[in-house]
Amino acid sequence: MPQSYSPTAILFYCHFDVSLFFCLRVTPEKMLCFINSFLDLLELFLQLVLNWLRDLADRWLPPFILTAIYSGSVKLHSLWTWVYGQPEWNDVVIFNEQPNSSPGIHAEPVCRKRICESCRTNRIFHYINQAKFSMDLALLTFSHRGIYDTVVAAYKRGVNIRVVTDSQMLSVRGSVIQRLWAQGIPVRVASSRTMMHHKFVIFDGQERIIQLDREKKKTVTSLWGCRSLVMTGSLNWTKQGTASNYENVIICSNPNSIALYQHAFDELWRTFEPLSTDVATYEDLCVNSDGKNLS
Repeated sequence: MPQSYSPTAILFYCHFDVSLFFCLRVTPEKMLCFINSFLDLLELFLQLVLNWLRDLADRWLPPFILTAIYSGSVKLHSLWTWVYGQPEWNDVVIFNEQPNSSPGIHAEPVCRKRICESCRTNRIFHYINQAKFSMDLALLTFSHRGIYDTVVAAYKRGVNIRVVTDSQMLSVRGSVIQRLWAQGIPVRVASSRTMMHHKFVIFDGQERIIQLDREKKKTVTSLWGCRSLVMTGSLNWTKQGTASNYENVIICSNPNSIALYQHAFDELWRTFEPLSTDVATYEDLCVNSDGKNLS
C-alpha cells in the first residue's frame, strides 16, 4: 500500500526539499563530499572577491596607504601566530638502507621494511611538494634525479627557488645544478678558493616571503596559510646519499632557527657570484645522476 502524507508533511517537504534530500537519501560519505565541495566553492568565491578588492585598492589607494595595509597584515599575522600559533614541527629522517640492516623489497601501499630508501626519499619529496611560495637551497652537491624532478615541478607551479652551491662540485659527473639553472632557477656559486659545504633548505621562510611580497607590491601578506620549515643534516641530494650512505635529515619549524638559516643563506647569496655560461657547459646540462642523457 503506498505511503500517504499529511498536508503539513507535504508543505514541509516543499520548503526543505534540498535539505531533506541530503538528510534522507544521501549517505554520510556523500554528504561530507558535498560539504567539502561547497566549502571549496565558497573559498574560491571569497578568493575572487579578495582579488577584486586588492585590484581596486591598487588602483585607487595611494602607495603609502597600501604599504601601511601590508605592514598591518604582517603584524596581524605575527599577533595571530603568537596567540594561536601552530605547534612546533619536528621530523627526523634516517638513511641507512644496508642489506644486513634492512632486508626486503619496497612495497606499496604499506612497506614493511624497517628502513626503506624509497619511503625515506618520499618524505623529502613531501616537504618539497608542500612549499607554496619559496625554497632557498644551500647544497654541496645535487645529483638525485627524483629530487631534481620534484624541485623543477615546484618551480613550474610558481615556487620561487634560489640555489647556492660549491663551484668545485659543478663539474662532478651527474650534477643537476646546471640543469636547474637552464630551467631558469637562479644559481650562485662559491669562490674556487673555498668550499660551500652547507646542506640545508628553507621552505617558505617568513623573511623571504615578505621580500617577495614587497617585490610584487602585494597589499596583503602571503604568510597566511603556509608553514615555514628548515631542512638540514648530513645528506647530500645524491643517489649514493639516499641509498648507500648512513645519513640524517632533520626538519623543524622553529622560527629562531629558520631566521638564523635565512640570514646565513642571504649572506651567501649576497657574496657568491651568479652561475654563468662559462661554467655551465653543454655536457653538464645533458647528464643525470647515472651519467645518462636527460634530453
